Amino acid sequence: MLFILIITIFNNFSGDFSGVNKISVDSVYICPVENEVIMSEPIKLEYTGKIYYFCCSGCEMLFKKEPARYIQKDLMCLPCSDYDAKREIYFIYDEVKYYFCSRSCAEKFRKVPEKYLNGK
Repeated sequence: MLFILIITIFNNFSGDFSGVNKISVDSVYICPVENEVIMSEPIKLEYTGKIYYFCCSGCEMLFKKEPARYIQKDLMCLPCSDYDAKREIYFIYDEVKYYFCSRSCAEKFRKVPEKYLNGK
């Protein structure tokens, strides 16, 4: 992946490297929707305690509508803070889909979503 990034930078660079000391790998972000390196200023979204970066608002919107499609690991149930949420049990709040391990956790979230989104 780093090799592709370096090749892309070299191909798009039209000057000299006299002022360049290093390339920071920490600032390389992959859009989870496109699965490609983000070459411009990324769009940042916090979702269930993790920060995701997107190449454009369209990708951010697709992620918000169906996060499970783009999250590679287990889904987090916010009320119980476990990674055991099921794709079939969800609630949409502020145009973002959240997943839960049970209907009771979904109901807890539905009653006071701010409690779970802003910390317990």
